[in-house]
Order: sequence, then C-alpha cells, then structure tokens
Amino acid sequence: MTDDVDELFTEASALHSSGNDLHRAEQLYRRILAVQPRHAHALHQLGALLTQLYGKEKDSEALHLVHTAVQLVPSCAKFRNSLGVIHQAGGRWREAADAFERANEKDPMNVPVMMNLARALRETGRQQRAAEVYGAVAKLQPDHPSASYRRGAILRTIRRNEEALVAFRQHLRIQPDHQASKFWIAAITGDAEAMAAAPPDMVAGLFDQYADHFDDHLVNKLQYRTPEALRDQLLSACQDRMPSPPGSCISGSGSGAAASTAAGAGCGKLRWRRCVDLGCGTGLMGPLLLPYCDALEGVDLSAGMVDQAAKRGCYSRLAVGELVSFLEAEAAHDKANVRHLYDLLVAADVFVYIGDLAPVMTAAAAVAAPRAVLAFSTEALELAPAGKANRSLGQDVAAAAAGGAAGGAAAAAAGGAAGGAAGAAAGGAAGGAAGGAASGLQQGPVPGLSAPAGCLGLRLQVTGRYAHTREYLERTGARCGWDMLSVVQSVIRYNGGDPIWGHLCVMRRQDMGG
Repeated sequence: MTDDVDELFTEASALHSSGNDLHRAEQLYRRILAVQPRHAHALHQLGALLTQLYGKEKDSEALHLVHTAVQLVPSCAKFRNSLGVIHQAGGRWREAADAFERANEKDPMNVPVMMNLARALRETGRQQRAAEVYGAVAKLQPDHPSASYRRGAILRTIRRNEEALVAFRQHLRIQPDHQASKFWIAAITGDAEAMAAAPPDMVAGLFDQYADHFDDHLVNKLQYRTPEALRDQLLSACQDRMPSPPGSCISGSGSGAAASTAAGAGCGKLRWRRCVDLGCGTGLMGPLLLPYCDALEGVDLSAGMVDQAAKRGCYSRLAVGELVSFLEAEAAHDKANVRHLYDLLVAADVFVYIGDLAPVMTAAAAVAAPRAVLAFSTEALELAPAGKANRSLGQDVAAAAAGGAAGGAAAAAAGGAAGGAAGAAAGGAAGGAAGGAASGLQQGPVPGLSAPAGCLGLRLQVTGRYAHTREYLERTGARCGWDMLSVVQSVIRYNGGDPIWGHLCVMRRQDMGG
C-alpha cells in the first residue's frame, strides 16, 4: 500500500507542478488522504492546489489542510510559506505575515519566502521592516528583478528619500530601461526635463490596483471635490466670458449649485453637443457633466477604472488608452467630419501626471470644434502649502515627504505595479478637498506670488505629481491653439494637513484663422 501511495503522490505532484491537469492532481491527492489522512505532503499539496484552483471558494478547506500539515511537520518552511499564501489569498494579511515570519525563521535564505514576507509587512503597515527585508533580498541576490525597486518605493513613502534614490539607482543598474525607477529618480531630484510625464504603464497599473475602492478613499476620506469645483468654474466662465458659448443655451431651471450658476447668467443651462472626459477614472465627473452634454465620452489608461466608470451609466462611449494617442486617433477619424469634433474637453486631476502639456493640448486642439472649451485642473507651482510662495527644491522635498509623499506610484511596491498615479488611494495623490462653492474651502487668486526665479514653468515633485505655473499654462495653451478664458487658484487636496493649491482653468479654442 505504501508503494501505491508513493506512486500516486509522484504522479499527482508531476501533474501539479506541470499544470497539465490540476483537477486530476486534486483527485489523486484526495485518494492518498483517503488512505493516509496524516500524509503531511499530500495535505500540504492539496491545500495549496485548492487555493490555486478555486481561490477563496475553498479557503476554509485549504487552510485546514495546510494548517494540519504544519502541525505534523512544524519545522517545514515550505508548509508555513503556503499557509501564508492561503491567508494572503483570503485577505488576512496579519496572519499571512506571521506565517511568512515563521517560514523565514526556518529558512532565512529563501528569497521567495522573504519577498512574500516583505509584501505582507507592507500591507500591514510595517513599512520600515518591509524595506529591511527587501534590502536583505537585494544583498542576498543583487540581480533580483524587483527587490531594489520595491525597497525604494517604500523608503520614499516613509520620507527616506536619499536612501530611496540609492535603491532606485541600484534597480536601474539591473534593469536600465525601467521607466518607473527613472521616474522616481527624476521626482526625488526634481528633474522634470528627464520625464515629460509619468510612465503610462505605471499609472495604469496602480490605478487598476485601487479601482474597486478608489472613490471611497478619495471622496469620503480625502474630501475630494475637484470635479465639483471644476464643473462650477466651467459653467461660470462660459456664462460670464462667452456671449455665444459653444453649446446652445437651453431653457430650464435645473437644480443644485451647477444649475443655479448657469441659470443665474440669465439664459438657462449651457449644453454641449459632444464632450470627452479625459482621464475619466471611475467617472466622478460623469454625473456632473451629463446634464450639460448631448453625448459624453470618457477615456482612461486604467481598464479597472474604466470598468468602474461604466457602472455609472453616464457615458455613451468609454475607451482605455493614453490621452494623446486617443485624441490623435479621434483626429484622424474626424478629419473630414466637423460634426464629430468635441466642443467640450475636460481633464480633472489628470494633468498633474503630465509635465509637458504641449502634446496633449495640441492633440486636444486637433479634435476641438470651433470655440470649443477645454477645462482642467493642475497643481500650482507658484503656490505652496498654506498659500506660501514655493520654496527651494530641497525644502519642497522635505515638505512633501513630511506630508506623506502622497504621489501615486509609491504604493506600487505592493505588487510590483511600479507605482503610478493611483497613489491617490495609497496616500492621497489624487485626493484633497478642492475649493469653491461646492466645498466651501478657500478659493480665488493669491496675490503677490510668482514662480521661482529661473523656473521653466513646471516641476516634477517628490510626490510624483507635476506642478505648473499659470504663466506656463497660458503660454503653452496659446502655442497649442487655446486662449485662457478663466483661471482661479483653489485648494485641490491636502498633504499631511497642508492645503495643496492648484489652478482651475477654462480655455477656449482659438479661431481657426489664428
């Protein structure tokens, strides 16, 4: 009988490791346990296989099987590691961390166990310890493909920027073309010229990671109100500064602050024929724009975000893609059909992930109808927390770090998603409470402030977000076919309790004749 069990286990293990027939492997493991219920390796393998095949569906059985195997062979690091993996799959990160710690004690040189441990530590908030473990992996295996990057990402979030810089540079020696490492080196050193925008893959990866709970964190925890503030600024600018707005003026009293703003101008509610929500995310702008648009479309880098936006039912069309590529494709499609041009383009909290705005503004102009409107928000380089003039780069780095270094991609260390803009969920990168009537926060121009001497008009901040001056926005817009209609300064988010000031801008497409 022992020989039969050994043969069955050999066959089951071969099927399991090759992945050729996992269900057959499950059957064989169960046959073994029917004969030898205390077969530790069969218990362990079946538990691991159930998690692999069924995930949470058979979580309880998998946990029981592997826990029994651990009790039978307490010294086996492999069993304890699998116990941690099952806890991890079930979202029990503290239990997972404990299991990985025990596995690491049994086998302290096991790199996969160490990587599992570091991730679990990070998920449970033990960032410094996680960085230490990633560092140990990097020493043990200097060419590890992700340990140095993940260590750098964590060090950045805990304000140890110089050490993070060393880690990112070490990672570049291993992977010279790694865009996320290049981006964070540029962010820490303030080298905006090195990175014209956050790497699209990095942005998409992290936003995908946080798509399911992004809105709750942004709106409920960070009191994010930029969409409402930008909507109000758009309506006010179009009513006050454009006697003949691009959209037709329709009757109707409407409701709420936006409708009141429009109605107060004396002709009812503005309406645009075709609007695109650039970087739509989960669609927070959708319900705010829909009452003013015949057709509302959206585009975002993150497929996960677009899936969430679709659930709102506001968009007639949604696309996954990079903004410039999307707009250029639209321009090629609409070249001979003016009816399909956009007369309203909106980008709320999107341009903070783009340094050089010329490409996206040019692409937007190419798909814009005559007198079309472009409304967007940016962070204000002229302004700093509490409305003070911006300080030197070194002080900016220290202040941003003290506030939590909220820029998106830091959270990427968790899954190797290489950072990204969705650090909104990780640490408030997109969050904050925007000013304006909707939020009741301070809004309006702050006199006497200008960009630092010698400033190019934009800066990549240690948070991973770009800031722009008003002068840069007006100059770049004019060069790309847009005239500034209105710009106000508003608190767009908070960083460690300090207000982060931004620009709420409304531009109009220049007359085709120039």
